[in-house]
Amino acid sequence: MAITRLRSGKLSTPTRKPKEPLLPLGHDSLADAVNASLPDTKNTNQVGKKRIRIDVGMDGDARSSVKKKTAKKASKSSKTAKGMKFGCLAVLPSMPLDILYEIFGHLRPIDLLQLTRANKALNNILMAESAKSVWKATRSNIPTFPDTPGDKSDAEWVHLVFETNCHGPGCKKRNVRKIDWAFRIRACERCWKKNLVLSTRFTQQYPDLEPEIMQLLPYSNTSDWTYGFKSNNRFYWGPAILALAETLDEYDKNVELRKPGAEAALLAFKEEQAAHAATTIKSTSVCAAWESDEANKLQAELQKLTDKRLHEIKARFVNLGWSPEHLWSLQYHALTRQSKELTEKAWVSIRPELEKYLQEKRYRRRRDGVYYLINDYFMTRVGTHLFIRDIFDNGDLEDIIKADGTHDLTSHELDRCRTLGAILVEEILERAKRRVLAVLPSSVNEVGGILDRPRIECATSALTCLNPSFSGCQSGSIIYWPDTVTHPNDSAHQLVYDPTLSSIIQSVVQAIGLSPDVATPAQLDASGAKLKCTTIEPCTAMRTMRWRDAVKHCRNYHEPSWYLVDKKVP
Repeated sequence: MAITRLRSGKLSTPTRKPKEPLLPLGHDSLADAVNASLPDTKNTNQVGKKRIRIDVGMDGDARSSVKKKTAKKASKSSKTAKGMKFGCLAVLPSMPLDILYEIFGHLRPIDLLQLTRANKALNNILMAESAKSVWKATRSNIPTFPDTPGDKSDAEWVHLVFETNCHGPGCKKRNVRKIDWAFRIRACERCWKKNLVLSTRFTQQYPDLEPEIMQLLPYSNTSDWTYGFKSNNRFYWGPAILALAETLDEYDKNVELRKPGAEAALLAFKEEQAAHAATTIKSTSVCAAWESDEANKLQAELQKLTDKRLHEIKARFVNLGWSPEHLWSLQYHALTRQSKELTEKAWVSIRPELEKYLQEKRYRRRRDGVYYLINDYFMTRVGTHLFIRDIFDNGDLEDIIKADGTHDLTSHELDRCRTLGAILVEEILERAKRRVLAVLPSSVNEVGGILDRPRIECATSALTCLNPSFSGCQSGSIIYWPDTVTHPNDSAHQLVYDPTLSSIIQSVVQAIGLSPDVATPAQLDASGAKLKCTTIEPCTAMRTMRWRDAVKHCRNYHEPSWYLVDKKVP
């Protein structure tokens, strides 16, 4: 049996102290004992948790008042602490590294980079050599993610790939999307123009440097910022040229000082730099292919979200009574082309604007439907197209077009539009006849009366517009029937009768072989007659003219003299 120090007699036998007798309630020494057991609040660093000394001998009222004061202070401290933000990552550095590495291995590389900026402890953990396995694990979470090149750290590589800061000297621009994988930098357009060096202009920009430096640096020739240069040209990054030149100067100084191994070190550095440039250029295609694939995947995912959002919005409008065939225009609205999920809050926010948009589209469809319906009747009745502005002059048609609801024109509304359209066409014709008869002189309008249709529709009753101000009407334009029906009827568009023009038209009609008193523009067009001017020799050599061109020719140049070249047999 082992002999302990107690059994050997080297240690004295411990004695137990007798228990102190309990003090009766209300004794002063008991209050002193309780107060002594409380922690000293003078040296505590805890804010809002100061202890209150309570005398045991206090009566009930005194104790209640002390408790109320304590409760008030506690409520104030809880209010102040309620708005404070406590660091949730503070406990992470105290965890075992294997557990931390296991957790961090499930993150994305950009998340790991953000963690290095959270605090100094995490930065020391993640930037250490032992954390390379964590960075590799995060890269494996993204398929085909390029490995970190040897000349960059894991954090620098992730910063290049994921963060959009411009890498130009002194530039702080953000949202730079283009990466040049040969230079392994991001740069804005301004920095590209400022720092790119074309190989053929190297000696002009750097007259003090040897052109062989270009053989030691990677180059680019396939980016979108070549600005018209051919793709076989080589571009170099200006700051990289200057940095390499400084390094070569240091090696050259060592050679000049005849330091041992300086020339071998210079040759080894050049070989290493040339090999690094060649490796960088080869890896450019791999990185560019990965970037393109990731961009296509991202675009496909965003498109799925957009399609899902559009489908849900359409479904909600169908439930509100809209027809699916009238919701196709929603795909062009900015609120539906967003790559976001449609939440109830978002729906409440965008619904009023989308409903206004759909109502505008519905109004246009109803307006076009009414116009085409009346215009078909107008074409049959008059022989020309009706301007849409004439429809909106009718209040009853406007009420039908702007009727509330979600449907298009119903059969009842179409029947109502046909009835109103027929009345509207007759009113337009009546106004046009009055207008033309008011302009024609009495010598031409012998019969008179509003219903003198043949005289109004004759080609010799053409009018001239003196104040053109709308498309298709030039100064001095000849307006025939039925174009006079749809010509603007206001003070800005004055129609006058020109006797000289009427006599020219009369000569053309007589040359064709029709009666000037009854021949209409439609009959002259149907005749297909071709005329030649015989007034002077240059006109004889001209090509044949239709009757409208013949009228313009004589009006602009000389007196009419015609002979008929060709005419359709009726």
